[in-house]
Order: sequence, then C-alpha cells, then structure tokens
Amino acid sequence: MPNKKIDFELTDLTPEQQTDFKKQVEESQSVKEITQIVDNAVAQNEANRQAKELEAHKQKAKDELDKLTELVDAGEINDFKSKIDAAEDMDAVNKISDEAVDRNNELIYQKKLQDAKDAAQAEVERLGYLPDESKADFIEKLRVQRQLKRLML
Repeated sequence: MPNKKIDFELTDLTPEQQTDFKKQVEESQSVKEITQIVDNAVAQNEANRQAKELEAHKQKAKDELDKLTELVDAGEINDFKSKIDAAEDMDAVNKISDEAVDRNNELIYQKKLQDAKDAAQAEVERLGYLPDESKADFIEKLRVQRQLKRLML
C-alpha cells in the first residue's frame, strides 16, 4: 500500500480545501486515486490563484475609477464599479475600465463645451450695437453647437 501521508504545498488552497484533499488522500485505495486527488488539488489551487488575481485586478480598477473626477461628480461611478464587480475575467475588467475613462473624457469635453458656450453667449450679450434679434440668433446657434472647435474659431 502506498504511503498516504502527503503535505500539500499549494498555497492558494483554503484550509478547508487542504483538509478535504488530505482526507481524500488518506481514504484512497490506490496510487491512481491519489494521483487524481493531487491533480484535482493542483487544479483547485490554480483556480483559487486566478480568482485572487482577478479580485485584486478588480480592486485596482475600482481604485483607478475613483480618480475619474467627472464620473464621480456625475454620479456614474457606482454603475461602473458594479460592472467591474460582475466581470468574470481580466479582459472584461479592462474593457469596463476603458469605457469609464472614455465616459470621463466625454464628460470633460461636455463641460468644456458648455463653458465655451457660456463665455460666447456672455460675449454676444455684451455687444451693445448688435440688435437684440441678431443677438438671439447668435445665442441660438451657440445653444445647438456640439463641437468645441467651432466655438473657438
């Protein structure tokens, strides 16, 4: 009968998993069974390691989201964090992080556009010799403007 005393050096197994695998080895009746148990333990250890890495990656991504001030100000940060929590792999976490950065940049652009519109409208309103009808026409054109570049010309 083979020696059934095995010490698991698989550091990513939980104490409960280690106990369970050791118990299975002790109760095994053949080398083939022990080999299968060890293979299962190694696979479980790898799955646990990957899960830990994914959780660490998710936490890092959520910490980075907190730096995206426009998302925080717009109250959209929790939606992105929830999506990250639900992600099942690192690629999905990265994609969500990229979407968050893109959305933050969009909000920054929208803010700059609105600031430029407000400044341009104030400038139009200060033009004393321009008839009110012309001022209203320029202000309407500013209101519907969607590109910052056109406002800056």
